[in-house]
Amino acid sequence: VWCVSKDAQNRLWAGTWGGGVVMQQGDHFVAPAGLENVVVPMPAILQAQDGVTWIGTASGLLRYQAGTIKWFGDKEGLKLPDVRAIAEDKDGTIWFGMIGGGLGRLQNGKLEQFLKSDGLPSDYVQCLHLDSDGALWIGTDGGGLCRYKNGRFSKINSAEGLPSDQANGIAFGKDG
Repeated sequence: VWCVSKDAQNRLWAGTWGGGVVMQQGDHFVAPAGLENVVVPMPAILQAQDGVTWIGTASGLLRYQAGTIKWFGDKEGLKLPDVRAIAEDKDGTIWFGMIGGGLGRLQNGKLEQFLKSDGLPSDYVQCLHLDSDGALWIGTDGGGLCRYKNGRFSKINSAEGLPSDQANGIAFGKDG
């Protein structure tokens, strides 16, 4: 199990590495309808405000709702869509981090990808966190920590005093 998430019905979901995704049904777990045969690595799950389940997979971002699946991957123009982290902004924007593919944003139906060439410190995004001020914090492999706000990337890495340029997790206290 790589990730867990709880949906609006208080059911636990678990993403696995090669065994697909399973959802709690009573006292056991089953693959959700329509996802029984999808067994790519699924290291990230987000239960969105609107009830949609977003799943990060080695093949791209998967939108799941009531048995209906929509993929966002290489066919939609994403380069290296190995999704490892997902976050949702207050306005419903879905952010997702990819290993080798940088940062993705799905906003009002428009899919965008940000790479190192766009100002991201690394194309290897490990984790994401949205803070109370609306800034997106991005943890990378090789580029340290990055803050995205008002359309700008600001990096914090070993040159600024971090002990490593590897950021695998981001957590904020109750006060933000």
